[in-house]
Amino acid sequence: MFLILTQLCVGQKTYKVRQGELQYVAPQFGPVIKNGNQYYRFEFFNYSQKRIGFQPKLTEVSPDEFEKIKSDSDVILSNAIFGFDLNAFGQLKFTTPARVYEFYSPYLYQYNNELLTIKLKDNNGLNHHKTFPFLLLDFGNGKTILYSNEVSIINTNSNLKFLFKDNRMTAAYKNYQTEKLDKTKGNELFIDSYNPAAINGGLYFTDTIKRRKIVIKNVFGKKVIQKSFDSVQYNDFFMVGLNGKDIDIYNYAFKNLNLNGVTAFKFIDYSPILAVIYNNELKKLNVLGNNFKSGDFPLRNNFEGSLPRSSTLFNIIKENNEFYFYSDYIQDFLSNAEMKSFDYKSKVYHIENVTEIEYYGESDRKMEMDDTKKPFIIYTKLKSGKYNLNTID
Repeated sequence: MFLILTQLCVGQKTYKVRQGELQYVAPQFGPVIKNGNQYYRFEFFNYSQKRIGFQPKLTEVSPDEFEKIKSDSDVILSNAIFGFDLNAFGQLKFTTPARVYEFYSPYLYQYNNELLTIKLKDNNGLNHHKTFPFLLLDFGNGKTILYSNEVSIINTNSNLKFLFKDNRMTAAYKNYQTEKLDKTKGNELFIDSYNPAAINGGLYFTDTIKRRKIVIKNVFGKKVIQKSFDSVQYNDFFMVGLNGKDIDIYNYAFKNLNLNGVTAFKFIDYSPILAVIYNNELKKLNVLGNNFKSGDFPLRNNFEGSLPRSSTLFNIIKENNEFYFYSDYIQDFLSNAEMKSFDYKSKVYHIENVTEIEYYGESDRKMEMDDTKKPFIIYTKLKSGKYNLNTID
């Protein structure tokens, strides 16, 4: 193993490679560098086995591997490589109609500033995906490559070239199309029901520094948020950093939503929704920090359509200083029946300190019993004069 000396440029996700000279970029092998009389291929350590601070490495190319590289028609020579515009790349997703193994319609896009995602569908229409870190490798003389353990992406004089470790993916991406990645819509930015960039999920980690402050680092050992916090709370879609009474809210891509004045927050289970008390109002926010609306919800119950469904409309009423759930009708979607009348009244317990209960919006009074991903949010006023957020799951 031959370690390479690297320099991470401040403010950029770029490594300057100044040891050896770039010769080729090849499928399966990635960048091939000549140093003296020997050829090396560039690759990462296995970051799944090393939590923080892993480094790239150069591995010697064997004579058999070198002959295979020279005979590969998809190899790109160094003199055909130009600079790489990461900002333009990050605005697009790259699709192809080709089939790869049992999958079809793969598309690739930049998940955040440090990760790429490839998504494919199987014959049942279900999504499969893989997310991994990337670097920009600057070899000097205007030659820059977007590199990961899965794929090298090269800007040639004509277009972008995708050279994967998997030759079938390289073949599939010889003819690709581009689509605009609409980053103004929360549901464009997700991978179904989980976040591959979740903290302590394998690619990002909490680390404790001096005075027991907490920072968030990536697998390169670099801070992804410059601030440190007394404590952090997070789910797959949001991260909240706490410093005293100050609350900083970030989305899944570690973008600060700049919500000054938040005094309380609550994660909504399994949902890219954050409930907050913001400027003394209850709001439900999407991952862009905007008011949540229909269409921002990318999650789907995989069992949808296979189980009976029903919904009920109910109120929370107050009688003699006690609170009750009350409903008088239900709709059965399995039989497509009309609303059925019944009376249901049940006391709400464990709210002895509550004086008032408010709903979040009239439309939220309809609860679908099988939809556990959209809990009902209530806004409670306490006897102390303070407010709290609660959910009915």
